[in-house]
Amino acid sequence: MRLDKYVIWLKNHLKLVGMLVLTLIILIWQFWPTAKVNNNDVNFDQPKATKKLANKEATTKTSKWIIVDIEGAVNKPGVYRLLPTARVYDVIQHAGGVTEQADLQAINQAQKIHDQSQIFVPDKNNNAARVGSSGDVNSANSNAGIEKQVNLNTATIEQLQSLDGIGPKKAELIIKYRQEKGNFSKIEDLTNIQGIGEKTLEKIKSQITI
Repeated sequence: MRLDKYVIWLKNHLKLVGMLVLTLIILIWQFWPTAKVNNNDVNFDQPKATKKLANKEATTKTSKWIIVDIEGAVNKPGVYRLLPTARVYDVIQHAGGVTEQADLQAINQAQKIHDQSQIFVPDKNNNAARVGSSGDVNSANSNAGIEKQVNLNTATIEQLQSLDGIGPKKAELIIKYRQEKGNFSKIEDLTNIQGIGEKTLEKIKSQITI
């Protein structure tokens, strides 16, 4: 009897049931393609984002290098690429170390270098050292005048001993001061070195330069 009631109810509400089924089919047809497109968008966007990130990282890494030229008494002179934190010592190591004739006492191996720097390692034949940017040649010969002045920032121990009143011990102190404090900014800075006073400075003032 119950089954008969359901059949009678369906016959009376056949139009309503048909409309509900049709509405359900339309809804499925409309929303199913949209969901599929959204999934595809997610799948394609992720590789693009990863590619952009990789390109950005590659650009950042490339900009971290500096280019330095080293010449003179080294085994492999030439142009090298190093990190911006590199020192003169690091450049010398990249150049295969120094030769037997190199005079390392005349150069500050702890000095920081910059992009486009040029380093010249002197030999024991009194070729003056220089560390500077491209086009900034800093040698004893370029600063030599009629009196052949000695450059305090580049002179070797032998060159310093050629000054009046400067012996081996004081010459070593000048080199040590230069390595620890950096280049002299004025010749009066010599008086900061133990054993060199105003009298000594006046005696050699015409013989030195920076």
